[in-house]
Amino acid sequence: MDFETNFIENNESKKMFEEILVNFYHHNYRSCIVSLNTLLYYDLMKKIEILNDNYKDKKPKAILDEISKYIENDEKYSETEMKLLDLCRGKNIISTFFYEQALNLRKIRNHCAHPAFYIGESIYIP
Repeated sequence: MDFETNFIENNESKKMFEEILVNFYHHNYRSCIVSLNTLLYYDLMKKIEILNDNYKDKKPKAILDEISKYIENDEKYSETEMKLLDLCRGKNIISTFFYEQALNLRKIRNHCAHPAFYIGESIYIP
């Protein structure tokens, strides 16, 4: 199964996705999921920046300002990621379906990235 990456416009996002594919093809599924979760937030931020730079919509600016406050206050990245999703959902930048899928990915990512915190369970294999 080969995936085409030409549809990805942002070069950094494309590189990240290609890295995800390498992990996938080599059956490194936990790494693949952790990287995919990273790409989701990176690409979402880049898209919000594009919306902010190219349209006169106040929603992207408000999101960027709020996330900047979280970063300046040195909030946990996990809290900043959740805030980003919540703001985007609240301002209809993302759909409810996207939001729910992102939360599901986040849950699976946590199982992959933090197996020590799931005591009594075997290491999660996606």
